Amino acid sequence: MKKHLTLFLLFIITISYSQSKWIKTGSIDFIFPNKKSYLYVDEMHHAYDTELVDTGFLLTSFAIQGDYSYLVFKKLSIGALVGYQTQSKPNLSMIKLGGILKYYMIDRDYPYLYLQLANGFTTNKKKYKSGYNIRFGFSVPFLKKEKYNLNANLFVEQTFFNFKYDSEKILGLPNEKPGDILEKSYGISFSIQF
Repeated sequence: MKKHLTLFLLFIITISYSQSKWIKTGSIDFIFPNKKSYLYVDEMHHAYDTELVDTGFLLTSFAIQGDYSYLVFKKLSIGALVGYQTQSKPNLSMIKLGGILKYYMIDRDYPYLYLQLANGFTTNKKKYKSGYNIRFGFSVPFLKKEKYNLNANLFVEQTFFNFKYDSEKILGLPNEKPGDILEKSYGISFSIQF
């Protein structure tokens, strides 16, 4: 009985201590595509690699996402993220599930670097099959309150879309069989951290 009571008290102390180590963040991201490579094949299975160009209003690519991280050390946290992201030209969207690693310069209330990896689950299987997203960024708090911080973030990212041969044609060519799109982008985002 003594062992059970000791374990229970130890568990309660650990939980109460660890609650201050959990960090929640929500953000809205504005993405500016820099380069899009599109790979497709024709009916003879000849591969073509072409660059897609974005025209018009650039703020048609955006994301919203949240992460829940645990402070492993004073300067390092690891967590899970979920989000929704859209891309322009072609119009594609995905639900993101993945992980995030943050390195704090001083502690959790100061600037930090982050790396996130996420699988992209298509919201329209007729357009593409699957994808992934990798992002590296820098976050700076611009408003610090007792219970939360407002942060401004700069990031670079790479998003990959894997198409099926029977997906909608991107260029509209008669013999086009879509393959992959690799998009390199940069962006800004604003987040709230609890």
